Amino acid sequence: MGYRIGIDAGSKTIKVVVLDEDGAIVHAVYRRHRADIRTTLAGVLHDLAWRYGNLRGHVAVTGSAGIALAGLLGLPFVQEVVSTTRAVQAAYPEADAFVELGGEDAKVVYLTGGLEQRMNATCAGGTGGFIDTIAFMIGVRLSDLSGLALGANRIYPIASRCAVFAQTDVRPLLNAGARKADIAASALEAVVRQTLAGLACGRPLEGTVVFLGGPLEHIPSLVHRFRAALGLTRETGVKPPQAHLFTAKGAALMAREPADDGAPPRAVSLSELERQVRAADDPADDLDRLPPLFADAAERAAFEERHAAERMPRTRLFDCEGPLYLGLDAGSTTVKCALVDGEGRLVYSDYRPAEGDVLETVAALLGDMYRVMPREYGSAEPLAHLAHATATGYGEDLLRAALGIDSGVVETTAHLRAARAFRPDVSFVLDMGGQDMKALWVRDGLVSDAVLNEACSSGCGAFVEGTSHSLHLSPARFSEAALRAGSPVDLGTKCTVFMTSRVRHAQKIGAEPGDIAAGIAYSVVRNALYRIIGRGRAAGMGDVVLVQGGAFKSDAVLRAFELVAGVEAVRPDTAHLMGAIGAALTARDRAQAAAAAGEKPRSALADAAR
Repeated sequence: MGYRIGIDAGSKTIKVVVLDEDGAIVHAVYRRHRADIRTTLAGVLHDLAWRYGNLRGHVAVTGSAGIALAGLLGLPFVQEVVSTTRAVQAAYPEADAFVELGGEDAKVVYLTGGLEQRMNATCAGGTGGFIDTIAFMIGVRLSDLSGLALGANRIYPIASRCAVFAQTDVRPLLNAGARKADIAASALEAVVRQTLAGLACGRPLEGTVVFLGGPLEHIPSLVHRFRAALGLTRETGVKPPQAHLFTAKGAALMAREPADDGAPPRAVSLSELERQVRAADDPADDLDRLPPLFADAAERAAFEERHAAERMPRTRLFDCEGPLYLGLDAGSTTVKCALVDGEGRLVYSDYRPAEGDVLETVAALLGDMYRVMPREYGSAEPLAHLAHATATGYGEDLLRAALGIDSGVVETTAHLRAARAFRPDVSFVLDMGGQDMKALWVRDGLVSDAVLNEACSSGCGAFVEGTSHSLHLSPARFSEAALRAGSPVDLGTKCTVFMTSRVRHAQKIGAEPGDIAAGIAYSVVRNALYRIIGRGRAAGMGDVVLVQGGAFKSDAVLRAFELVAGVEAVRPDTAHLMGAIGAALTARDRAQAAAAAGEKPRSALADAAR
C-alpha cells in the first residue's frame, strides 16, 4: 500500500498524519515539542514504527518551523497555507474561507471571490500562546478553559494584541475579584475580536467558513464565539473533526507532488526517517552574544559583598509592645505586607503570589501575622496593637472596601517614602514589578520627573518568571545559571512576544540555559532603560540609584542593570517589599500626626480581627 505522511512542525507542537492510498487517516499524532522539535519528532516516528512496523511512504513537511526541518532531512517542504488549503478543499469543496489559529500564528484565507491569504506578521496576539498565558494567569488547565467560559456572566474588555498587554488588563480584574469564568470568556472574546479586526478587516467572512487549528479544536467555546460574531450556524461555521491536523493532512495529500522548494517526492521508511532525524547535524549557531555578567570570581565576590551590606533596619516582633503600623501592597502579581514600629524599623513582613484571588491571599497573610503577634501569657490580647494600616498597589481600593483598611497611598509615593527612609540622598528610584515599572527622578526629596510603563511590560519581572518557567528553572536556579553564564545570548530589545521567539530559537540552536537566562536579564533591563525610560533620560539618574521590586530579587537582573546603566546601584535586602514598607511608614506618619493632635489612633483592621 502506498502511504503518505505529512509532518507539521509548528511553533509549539508537532503533528504527524499518515494517510492510506484512499486519503483516509491511518494514524495521527499531536504532541507539544517544547522547543525541541527533532527529539520530539524522533519519538513520534519511533512510536509509529513500533506500532506499524517499518512502514514506508512519501513524506512532506510543512509548518512555521518546517522549512529548516525539511532542509535538514532532505524532504520536500510545502508552505503551510498551501497545505491547509489543499486539505480544506479536499474535505469541504463548498468552503468559502477558513480561519486557522496556531500556537503563535493566525490565518484567514478566502477561497472564493478571489483567493486571498492573510496572516499575522509581527504580533502573536490572539493565538494559542495568548490563550496559554491567560489560562496560566487564572490558574486553570487549558482543557478546563472552555467549560469555565460557559459559566460567564459578563465580558470585560481585554487587549488581545499580545499576552503582555492582556496581563495588564487581566491582573487588575483578578485583584478586583472578577470571576475566573468571566475572565476566561473575555479572553476568548478578545481572540475573536483580534482575529476579525486584524485579519478580516475590509472583507467580510461570509458563506461557509471552516475553523481549524489547535485552539479551535480544543476550546469549543472559542468556536461558538466565532460563530456568534460572524452570524454563522453549525452548518455554515464548520469545525471539522481533528481540526488541528488539517495542515499536516494537506502536506500528506501533497507528498507525491513536487514541493514548493522544487524538491522531488521522496519515499522513505519510518525507521530510516527516525535515524535521519537523530543523526542530523545541529544547526549552525547564528546567535549574537553579550559579555558575561562577571569577568571573574573576584568581581562577583565584590558585587555580593557590596550588596550584602544593604540591609533595612529591623527589630524582633517578639520584643514589640505598643503601636505598630501596617502596610499592604496588592501588586500586579504578588501581595506584600510590612509591619514597622514607632522608629520605622521592620518587625514583620510577608510576600506571596496573588494567585488570582487577592482577598483570600491577604486574609491568609493577615491571619498568619496575627498568630505571631506577642501576647501576655494566658491572654488573647496582643502586647502590641495596630495603630494604623495603609494600602497601596493595584488592589488598594479593593482592600480598603473589603477589609476596612484605614487609608491608602499612591504607589509612587509609597515607593519613594521607602526609598528615602533607606537612603535619604537617593537621586533615582527604579521599581520593577511583575507587570509594571516605575522610574522616579528625585530632587531635594521630591519627585521631579516620573515614567511609568503604559502599554508595554517587556521591561518587567513577569517575563523573567515566565521564561524561567519555560526553561524549567526555579527563580534561584535561573539567577545562578545566568550569573555563571560564559556567553549570554543577545535576545534584543523587543517586546516579550518577540523575545520569546528568540528564546525558542536559541533553545533549538542548543544554547546553554544559563546563556539564555543571562540574555533574558540583559533584555529585561535594556527594555526598561531604552524602550520605556529612554536612553537620554536613563543617562541622568544621578549619584544614588536605588532599585526595588520583585524583579531585582534576582542578582542576575541587578547585575545586568549595573552593567547596562553603568552604575553601582543600591538594592535594599527588602527590595521586593518596598511598596509595603512605604505604605507602613506612611501609616506611621499619619498615626503619629493623629497622636500629636491628641487622638488615640487604633486601626479599624485591628478591631475587626479581634
